[in-house]
Amino acid sequence: MGISNKDELAQIPLCVYEDVADRYERTQKRIVVALVFAILAIICLSVMIYLTNRTWARVWSEFEVVTDDESIDLRSDGGDANYIGERGVIINGVDNY
Repeated sequence: MGISNKDELAQIPLCVYEDVADRYERTQKRIVVALVFAILAIICLSVMIYLTNRTWARVWSEFEVVTDDESIDLRSDGGDANYIGERGVIINGVDNY
């Protein structure tokens, strides 16, 4: 839907043309402002995600794993002693220890 020749362009009143041009400029400014805010929001969210991940990594790295060299005697009268090892392995009786 465009203007095909100069005669049709001359028939458009100047106030209508200026109104449409002003509306177009306002729309362009709003789009640019929305785009800038969207880019800033993405940057802020990326920085916040990075900082929270770094903080959690630092907090969890402060804990130390303590292992005790503890020997447990699994022998019992009936040989039915069960023990759950460090890694969750179930050790049944004297023969499997």
